[in-house]
Amino acid sequence: MIKDSALVSVLGAQDITQLGKVFSSSTFQFFETYNVVAFMYLVLTLSLSLMIHAFKSHLRRNDHH
Repeated sequence: MIKDSALVSVLGAQDITQLGKVFSSSTFQFFETYNVVAFMYLVLTLSLSLMIHAFKSHLRRNDHH
């Protein structure tokens, strides 16, 4: 949980949320906009988590040699 919250802060969570706010207030598509924002967070967080996991695995393999 701590890692994921740190990843989201690196991604500029406030920036993406602010863009979503601006867009939804101009189009009145709140539900759709925040679903897209949530999906973006999910994709970015999962992809970064997978990359970090792969990097850690790579480091562990190299550490044993």
